[in-house]
Amino acid sequence: VDANGCTDSQNDPDNDGILRTNNNCPNTANSDQTDTDGDGIGDACDPDIDNDGIANGSDNCPYDYNPDQKDSDSDGMGDLCDRDNDNDGYDNGGDRFPFDPTEWFDSDNDGIGNNADTDDDNDTYLDTDDAFPLDRKEWLDTDGDGIGNNRDKDDDNDGVDDREDDLPLDSNEYLDTDKDGIGNNADDDDDGDGYSDLDEIECKSDPLKSFNRPKDYDRDLIPDCIDTDDDDDGCLDQEDVFPFNERECVDSDGDGIGDNSDMDADNDGVYDYNDDFPTDPNESKDTDGDGIGDNADLDDNNDGFPEDPITNSAGEEVIPIFVSELLTPNQSGEESRWRIVNIDKYPTANVKIYSPSGILLYESWEYKNDWDGTDKKGRPLPSGPYLYIIDRGDETLIEEGWLYIFN
Repeated sequence: VDANGCTDSQNDPDNDGILRTNNNCPNTANSDQTDTDGDGIGDACDPDIDNDGIANGSDNCPYDYNPDQKDSDSDGMGDLCDRDNDNDGYDNGGDRFPFDPTEWFDSDNDGIGNNADTDDDNDTYLDTDDAFPLDRKEWLDTDGDGIGNNRDKDDDNDGVDDREDDLPLDSNEYLDTDKDGIGNNADDDDDGDGYSDLDEIECKSDPLKSFNRPKDYDRDLIPDCIDTDDDDDGCLDQEDVFPFNERECVDSDGDGIGDNSDMDADNDGVYDYNDDFPTDPNESKDTDGDGIGDNADLDDNNDGFPEDPITNSAGEEVIPIFVSELLTPNQSGEESRWRIVNIDKYPTANVKIYSPSGILLYESWEYKNDWDGTDKKGRPLPSGPYLYIIDRGDETLIEEGWLYIFN
């Protein structure tokens, strides 16, 4: 009993070691005497621990003053004491958007959460195209080795460092000799000189040196060693006597002068401009223009009469002549002029016409099949028979006979 006559149980009714006169909860054991709101009533017996006017049983933060009782995620725990206000699984301290259940990170600090941000690291590459969407210093990883291209010394992992690799992002290429953007492995013309690598290899020039080119006479980018027409004259080399002269192809007479320059291409003694067959040494004239030279043509003038030599009654070889036996000067047709077929084969022949009484009426030394039945003075002869005598001029048998003039 103390001086006041009180027993120990009376001085400390809750038996918490704190005398009643000093105990903020004399009837409720609370040896720590915690009084959160400092109102002199210990928390153990205080009906409103945080003194926010909300009884503990209804207070969603009984130890935190929050008279508005705001509870953003409606989880029964007020925002003031809730460690995850938006209930997205991320504590408020680590959540850049503590009141947005759809966002929690903002890698580039642009105020747009990563879930909604199409470029999380703000490196100008969309996340869908960015191999490192949260690293603003990287976006590409060409070889997929987990090291971004900006740090990777060999972006395409082809064994050649980027600084020595002309195509650092192409694992199939590393050299581009002509700098045309096409790697040597795919480039048909590595040195860019216009000649394919295969052609240069075949023609023994260097496909990696543009100044070392194959010989190409006609500059058609087909090297001479494989060009079938080196001078591009339309005449294949195998048929071209002058394969490196675009002005010449053929040398018909084999004299070393091409036909285009040779005045007598077939060397037959007849200049080409007078030669119907300038490349055929056996022919030079085509009287009837039938494409067959007179030497081979059985009918040079295409008049239907043979011209091959025959043996006459005197045993002499002569070209036969055929004499018309009718002359009708006053009528049109073939008989309007007296014809001697093949007389042109004898340029020195002598032709004479006599009256039946033996008077010489007409004579020609180069008959052209043009006599119209007139005498030496140009007077028409009367109808009747007339004697002709034809001397070939080669000392062969003279031809003679009769023709009839009908006026």
